[in-house]
Amino acid sequence: MTTYLVNSEVYSKIIFHAARYPHQLVNGVLIGKKSGSEYTLIDAVPLFHQWTNLEPMLEVALRQVEIYSEQSEAKILGYYQANPGQDKEIGPIGNKIANKIVEFERDAVILMVDNSKLSIAEPQIALSPYVYQEKQWRHVKSGLNGSGNFKLEAPEIVQKTGELISQKKHLLVNDFDEHLEDVSKDWLGNAEINNIIKA
Repeated sequence: MTTYLVNSEVYSKIIFHAARYPHQLVNGVLIGKKSGSEYTLIDAVPLFHQWTNLEPMLEVALRQVEIYSEQSEAKILGYYQANPGQDKEIGPIGNKIANKIVEFERDAVILMVDNSKLSIAEPQIALSPYVYQEKQWRHVKSGLNGSGNFKLEAPEIVQKTGELISQKKHLLVNDFDEHLEDVSKDWLGNAEINNIIKA
């Protein structure tokens, strides 16, 4: 059985990206390492919040993420997406990107943001995992609570992420769209965000 451990930086970066652009579809890729049937998702790289359907930009971004992940002996192991409003569908854009990833990594995963669980006052685990089975993406009902194949490395990150959003730290996350407008923006590593999450 394949198991997935989701670290704190992955969880917080995804939620920060969704919180920064709550009225837009946002997406990115998941970087990780695998050992046998154990996958550890170690980073999330935010891709887009406006140009989500431009194929050439996607190819450029994915290639840069691939090079970046190889530097830490990791690889692209999945995709994440947050839709505007209460929409929980992966949709055609998400399917296209995730299907491209699963061609190279058969146990790739999708983490979808469940906006109904995004609350600063009462934070809950707001990511829903999907795995590729029988030629389609299927929701994993046990979620990230550790009772199934998926587990948060540090469950307290859910509360901490809410606190950091209340401090407006989510506004520091950068994606590839922003990098295209200002090349000085650190979209691959988001080092400032990583330091805040680890503090």
